[in-house]
Order: sequence, then C-alpha cells, then structure tokens
Amino acid sequence: MVFGGEGYAEIVKRGAGLGVRIGEFYDQSEFTKGGDDDYISFNKDVNYKIYERFALFAQPGGTVLGVNLDEELYGLFFTGVFFDFQQAEIVDMPPTLDGVSWPVLINNNDSNGDIEIKSSQTLISKFKENYPQYSSIISQATEPTLSADFSIRNITIGPKIGITLPLAMNGGKARHRALTAEAGLGIGFVNGNYSINVCDPYIVSSTLTGQGLGTNFSPDKKNFRRGVCSNKRNLYKKEMSNIGFSRYWALRGYSYLGDKIEINLLEYETYKFQPIFFDDDSENVIKPRFNNQYYNIISFLLKL
Repeated sequence: MVFGGEGYAEIVKRGAGLGVRIGEFYDQSEFTKGGDDDYISFNKDVNYKIYERFALFAQPGGTVLGVNLDEELYGLFFTGVFFDFQQAEIVDMPPTLDGVSWPVLINNNDSNGDIEIKSSQTLISKFKENYPQYSSIISQATEPTLSADFSIRNITIGPKIGITLPLAMNGGKARHRALTAEAGLGIGFVNGNYSINVCDPYIVSSTLTGQGLGTNFSPDKKNFRRGVCSNKRNLYKKEMSNIGFSRYWALRGYSYLGDKIEINLLEYETYKFQPIFFDDDSENVIKPRFNNQYYNIISFLLKL
C-alpha cells in the first residue's frame, strides 16, 4: 500500500451518479436576531428527534450550463460541488434557556414529574423588552415562554474544496481514500413557513421517549424528552420562498471509487442555510437559521 499522488498512482475521481444511503438526519435549527440572541433553538435533550435520512440521493457532475461540476484533483487537494435537498417539519421547538442549561435543569427536577419551564429561565423578558409590539400578548400568559414550529423544503448548492488521503493497492490506481475532509460556501432556496409562538407554560416530560431506530451512532441520542408548548398562542407566522446563503462541511472515514460504483463508510455532513428576507417588516423580528446534520453509516453510488 502506497500513498497516491503525483509520481505514485493515478487517483480515481468521484463521478456523477445516483445512490442509496443508510443514515440519520438531525435538525439543529434556531431562531435568532443575530449575535447571542438565540431565543429559540434545538436542544439534544428536548424534542431532539432522529429521522431516517432520505435513502436516495444524487451526486452532481458533468457540465451544466457551461459550469463544470466534476471533481478536480490537485495532488491531495480537490475541488467540486456540494448539493443537498431536505424536508423538515418541527413542532414545539424549545426556548433557549438563560442562566441554566437543559441537562442541569432536567437533573434538578427529574424526580418531581413533568417540568414547567419558568419565564425567568428563558429570554422572554429580553424579547418583550426589545419587541414591545408583542408585549400585550405575552403579558396575558402566567408563565410565558417562546417556541417555534416550521415546515420547510430546502435546497443548497455551491463550490467546495477539500483534502483527502488516497491509497493505491499494489501499485495500481488509487481507488481507496482513507480520510476526506471538505467544506464549501454557496447559495440555497427554502420554501415553507414558520410560526413564533408563546407558551403558557412550556412543559418538558419527565419520561424518556425511545427513538426506535436501528442506525443510531451514539447511544445517548436514542432517547429524548417531549416538550409541549401548552396554551399556545401565535405571535406571528411567516411564509417563505426565499433564497439565501449556505455553508457546508463534511468528513468521510473511508471511500472506494470504482469505475462504475462508489462506496463510502462513516460520513458526517453539516449544511447551514440563512434565508434572506427582502420583504422584511417590523413583525418578523427573529428569523430562522436552518441547520441540517447527517450521519451516514454507508452509501452506495452508481456512476452515470
């Protein structure tokens, strides 16, 4: 076994194709004004569901509208294109806590039944102060906290750059890659809607809910606690058909690149998308950042 590279062996490129994968999808979105003002955010202890990732996928390649989408190799470095399509529907995303973490809060109250989140443990007072147009609705609740629902379809695409460790077996072509890391910046489009709500109160279940999926990478993610936005009142709802900016990074543990097939083992991918709101108004005060995290155990690709 020798390292692939100039003077050693021809490195086989990734190619355009259609594939199937076995993996998981985690939504890690948040609603923010920017900076540290993440009023509503995903949390690994509450409503952090694991979804089976859509099994079929496409890998870009070739030339489209005069743009080359193929992987290009420069020694151990390469360039290419990243692409992702994802659908997500999240209900009762929990509020961001202030002054206490979710694990500490749960551990301190685990033996007392369901946990009612207090307003003072969240950023609702700061939200009310910054956006007084919603103070009358918030003031009607006894223990108000924020929560969010959303349903979206999201596409991201852009150029990427990476580094890999190609391996050649017995002096042949370098069809094996021991490790690959890549990242990119691009654009995207999202269609769907989201709602910012006031709960009275937000209640976290005292019991764990099993995920029941067979592809879990981490045992501590197999269970979560259900969070419910009780006595929900809507502050505002936003329909979206927006473009925006995307970021991407990924790690792959092992890849085999044949002439007709590709096989990848142990993949981690993250896609982040920030919509642009051209028709912004005083009502839409906190905005979403949609973040998708994927873990694939294995993926197979048939090159076209």
